[in-house]
Amino acid sequence: VGMIGETSYLQHVIIGDVVNRAAAICVAGAAPMTLDASTRHRVGRRFETQEVTKLALKGQSDPEPVFVVTGERLGGLTHTGEMIGRRAEKDRIISIINALKSGERADVCLSGEAGLGKSRLAEWFAGQLSGAGVPHHVIQADGIRRFIGYAPFLPLMTALLTSGSSMAIDDWRTAILDRLGGDRADLLALLSPLLPVEFPETERSRGFFGAGRAELTRGLAAELVAKCLPAEGSVLVVEDAHWLDSASWQLLDELTRLANVSLCIVTRPLSVDDV
Repeated sequence: VGMIGETSYLQHVIIGDVVNRAAAICVAGAAPMTLDASTRHRVGRRFETQEVTKLALKGQSDPEPVFVVTGERLGGLTHTGEMIGRRAEKDRIISIINALKSGERADVCLSGEAGLGKSRLAEWFAGQLSGAGVPHHVIQADGIRRFIGYAPFLPLMTALLTSGSSMAIDDWRTAILDRLGGDRADLLALLSPLLPVEFPETERSRGFFGAGRAELTRGLAAELVAKCLPAEGSVLVVEDAHWLDSASWQLLDELTRLANVSLCIVTRPLSVDDV
């Protein structure tokens, strides 16, 4: 890092292997935000990551793994011991779970400032759902990816479409088309923002852009998630919803219209401009 050039024309530049590696990984575009192994190691205590591909980088004898951030570890912390108090909230949640068990839809909003115990109550809710046999999934938003469209959905899509093991891009293609139908094969690139793999653009997918592309992506994503969720009903617990990007908010709205799904929104107080 420093100044390069003559006195009459100086440039402040950053050069070296790290810059070259970063540039090559960015050009590859394996995901909206990617990390090399070194960066992943440095942020590993705070963020969950997942390998998405391997790249042949200049000066390296072997292909280098590339990772994406899938969530914040803080969001996955669990509490121990019995939750004290909250009797009114617990009674209300139990009545909601009874309604869910009978096949009704029931949305929940746990709203409050930071530190008031929203996540603890949401965790208790999820535990009660498990005990009652109500299918549910957790979507964890976070501040680091709040401007990356659909980023909070990546772990959900992985959970719904895989058995937990790493899958090649052809396996992802098969899993998705089994649910959406083979006639959507040339539109898979639209779903890449929700997935840990990047499908190549096709002549058909390149024909969509702007608002039309966004609408089609949202519709495909909602249809895919809806077909992965149980028809008898399920619950999506959305943690730290105040960090959700606008595309994710719209996808949740679309999903509630297509599927028998209830939402538990865990958030700090929101204004109209936040959604």
